[in-house]
Amino acid sequence: MISAGAEEPIGQSARATTFKSWWDVELAASQYEASDPDRADKIYLDGIRQFPRSSELLGNYALFLKNVRQDVDGAEALYKRAIEADPKHGNSLCNYALFLEIKRKDMKGAERYYKRALDANPTDAITLGNYADFLETARKNYPEAKRYYELSLKQDPNNQRNKKNYERLLTKMKKP
Repeated sequence: MISAGAEEPIGQSARATTFKSWWDVELAASQYEASDPDRADKIYLDGIRQFPRSSELLGNYALFLKNVRQDVDGAEALYKRAIEADPKHGNSLCNYALFLEIKRKDMKGAERYYKRALDANPTDAITLGNYADFLETARKNYPEAKRYYELSLKQDPNNQRNKKNYERLLTKMKKP
């Protein structure tokens, strides 16, 4: 088994793949995520060895560990590495906030990272929508949730998830 959070990959073959960019790693790994997760894991680890400070790659590998491998602790270690590599990378901050909210049930930590993500990228519709959902479901702060849903839809009026969640909130707010 490959150690997800390890600084140096364990169990890799003698011949690692060389990539031109972190995105090449992502493209290579993503084609195997469903059909051959072990191969995808090895590709990610080879890529991280080549691009150890790529916040994007570290964050994407964290998502793979959480969603495909169901490795919550390994995912958290990679989220932390991604944020350490780039403390202002909005996607990594938002994904870690979502992880803290859903997997760790750490609402205080989640809110702190959502706010950091919004500071890093205040116009990102996905981050705005995720924070709105957090305010609605975790904090029950409907007026603030409404405000953030509206901001998210101003940035991306076609985001179906945010539209659906906003409509759900409006329905809740109408009920006595």
